[in-house]
Amino acid sequence: MCLCAIVIVVEYILSVSWTRYAFALGAYSRHGVGLLSRQTLLGGDYEIINRTTGRPNPDYYTALLWHDLVGSSVYALDSGSSAKIDVSSNDCTKGVRLSAHDSATAGDGDDEVVVVAVNFALQANCSVELDFSTEDEDVAGSLWQLTGHPRSNRIFLNGAELRSSSSAVLPKLDPVDHNTTTLVLPPASVSFLRISTGGVS
Repeated sequence: MCLCAIVIVVEYILSVSWTRYAFALGAYSRHGVGLLSRQTLLGGDYEIINRTTGRPNPDYYTALLWHDLVGSSVYALDSGSSAKIDVSSNDCTKGVRLSAHDSATAGDGDDEVVVVAVNFALQANCSVELDFSTEDEDVAGSLWQLTGHPRSNRIFLNGAELRSSSSAVLPKLDPVDHNTTTLVLPPASVSFLRISTGGVS
């Protein structure tokens, strides 16, 4: 389902930063919107491909990871039971947004959840403790963590800068292993954590 009127209204908001784009994708999916399309692929002030360099802007990688990792089902995930946000910083209390989804890559019988965590705080490292109600304390997860200043065209995946080659070959988007339910969120970051679990509490 595409709500084109919503797309027109939010285009300017989404262009403000790639972190807000990730948050919007999660927010709309919770309200049953299955498709959010960008008005401008190339050209304009909120293009997804830089018209000067021909290289992807940061929100391209946000959209690509969302497409590759996030399924169509949305799970209840709140800061009171399923996820505990570090409240040592007021920036974390106000700046962290979470959503949980089924995995786009899960096969029949697989029980994978993808948690998308956005940290809007520009200076605070925040942590989230996730409770998946599994019997094992150890979890098997994969983490894709995008970082960078929201108004910069430089973006990093798990600490390495994402840059397409001179021949326009896109970089690989490889995750790192993440085997704990604690998720540390750097300032101005979007984290995709795919985890095998018995379900979200």
